[in-house]
Amino acid sequence: TAYEIMPSLVGSEMCIRDRFEVETWTRKPSGCCLDEVWMPYGQEAIGWRREFNRKFVMSTQRIAIRGGMHSRRHTPMECPVTPKCSPGSVLLREDTGKVLPCQIVDDRLHWIIDDLPAGATCNLVLRTQDDLDESTGVKLTDSQRPGALAIEISGQPFATYHYADVPFRPYFHPVCGPGGVQITRNYPMVSGVKGETEDHHHHRSVWVAFGEVNGSDNWSEEQGHSGFQVHRKTTKMLDGPVLGLFEHEIDWLTAKRDRVLTETRSICAYNTPDDVRSLDM
Repeated sequence: TAYEIMPSLVGSEMCIRDRFEVETWTRKPSGCCLDEVWMPYGQEAIGWRREFNRKFVMSTQRIAIRGGMHSRRHTPMECPVTPKCSPGSVLLREDTGKVLPCQIVDDRLHWIIDDLPAGATCNLVLRTQDDLDESTGVKLTDSQRPGALAIEISGQPFATYHYADVPFRPYFHPVCGPGGVQITRNYPMVSGVKGETEDHHHHRSVWVAFGEVNGSDNWSEEQGHSGFQVHRKTTKMLDGPVLGLFEHEIDWLTAKRDRVLTETRSICAYNTPDDVRSLDM
């Protein structure tokens, strides 16, 4: 089955959305008796079952990844979860022997492929590992400021998402790129920073806005003219070895506080090395 993925952002280069294939297959268990009948289990052939006593026996499961036209580096991937997946599962690269953490979110198995040249293929084997390093991964915590969420990757600050009690709409600040370097200016959240310009006061670091929604301006920040994005409730918040996910509902309002639409927004940060940062909204 083909899945769409968003390649990681490396430096300042923006990668376009691309496609490549993920497929799974199994091996029939060894040691089958002659008087037993073994048949594929389910449409995806994720295992085998013995017809006589219907005892389920899982086989080795592999995932084949084809790199496609472009080289892949620290690229988030996912596929449907199968019964063999568990919270302690990891993926083992057969070509390099490297162990890749994986994480189950909403019946999907997520992992990050560390490196795959263009046109290459690698096989991943699903395994269970008890001694997982819990110090690495993505962690979401409430910030010191009410209505703000701090995102850390392997203990290093990445970004803070201000989603409630904001002037006009949610925004990220600060945002740290590779090496922990802050990549957006402080204004208008902080004024008077040496070397920074102080124009475009509606440019709040990283944010989501739109110039006209059903006649309402949800881009600028002008009292009596601009619309608002108001946080209503948090619907999901989790962290783990591969990703951290925050999901909430937002009402888009006119300047008169009439509701125009309700948005469900997902914020996802991935566990990447220090020289790469990846954020999906």
